[in-house]
Amino acid sequence: MLKYAILLVLVALAHTATTGEGKNGAELQQEPCIIDVTVNADQQPLVVNANFSFPRPTDLGNPSIEFAPGAQFWIACPGGEFTDDLNANGELMTCQGDTNITTTNGQVFDYNTILCNQNETGIPILYDYIHNSEGCEGGNTLIDVGYVIDITFLPVHSICFDIDTLTPLYTKEKLTPWAALSKIPGPNAFVVSTIYGEINIENLYVNINNALAYLGFDSDNILTKGQLAPSGDFLYKSQKDATFYYPNVAPQWKSINEGNWAIVNEVIANLTYQNATDAVVINGVLNVLNVKQNGVMAPLYLLPGTLQIPVPEFFWKLVYYPEELKELFFFGLNHPNPDAELLGKFTEEICGEDLFSIHQHAWGLDAVNNNDSSLGIIYICNGYYLNDPLIKEIAKNEERKMYGVTPSEVSG
Repeated sequence: MLKYAILLVLVALAHTATTGEGKNGAELQQEPCIIDVTVNADQQPLVVNANFSFPRPTDLGNPSIEFAPGAQFWIACPGGEFTDDLNANGELMTCQGDTNITTTNGQVFDYNTILCNQNETGIPILYDYIHNSEGCEGGNTLIDVGYVIDITFLPVHSICFDIDTLTPLYTKEKLTPWAALSKIPGPNAFVVSTIYGEINIENLYVNINNALAYLGFDSDNILTKGQLAPSGDFLYKSQKDATFYYPNVAPQWKSINEGNWAIVNEVIANLTYQNATDAVVINGVLNVLNVKQNGVMAPLYLLPGTLQIPVPEFFWKLVYYPEELKELFFFGLNHPNPDAELLGKFTEEICGEDLFSIHQHAWGLDAVNNNDSSLGIIYICNGYYLNDPLIKEIAKNEERKMYGVTPSEVSG
């Protein structure tokens, strides 16, 4: 009888060692939780680590994320509701193994059945943290864009914003290798910011395109909302949604937005995947585009009476691969039918040498068609040849943050 009792105890101990117990007594399997971020992509919860950072996948070729048994993480549905009885502002979960997770009070869920329902526009609640004590280049305002999980702010990208002209100077984001694997669609509208007060941004785009059609511009090639930080640079739906935010856009011609500039964005995401390393990407705009208005060349604004929300002359992108000490500037001319003077402006005022023909094949930009100006002329510049003083300041400040010194300071 005693031997039988001892045998039962040993069997019970063996079972516990195999399965274990999770938080609150839930049975804990000895295998990690694998979360496929492509499952239920349009209703994907926001998932963050317990320390309020975005999880990184472990396998370069697979965007799934992994949590160890017993590890805790947050899920949230900002501005929406979960289909289950969970706190949309943030629910702390514990990995039990496979796709099984539990709340702090012991409720067990299959992650793949947890859905986040937004409103009919699919827009989450975004928060912008305005740095009152810390600005950015040109005396402008630094804004972090992201979410509040529980009571903690989680930034996605940052914007250097000109409050006077109501336009972004640049945005900054981290591009990971997995962004190229994520094809999750964004919402069907943009988030309005209090920065614009009572201004209806959507109506401004309608009005400017009606005015351009009256001036003889192609009514099919309208000005659209050109994202500085593109949604394709992010892995998670929540991160992509954070780019559909009016301070992250500037007016860009549709043919350029969907043409050569879209190719540049896609190529950079693919290169980051091939390099298997993170990139720091700064996306900006430069100058105000002049077009013929009633026979006279004049700058183009969405709010012409106040000289606010200008149509930029150039979109630009600075890509850093810190581990490889590699960097390049990309510029896109924002005019579908530029004259000779505008075509010559890049090498005369912005960069001493256009390196596009040299780098086109090496950087995988063969699909860019610079022979069709309606798609947007693309230029490439090495930082050593950069002339624009404001962009040079932005670049040097970023280089000092990453390297401690700028490349020119190292060589000089």
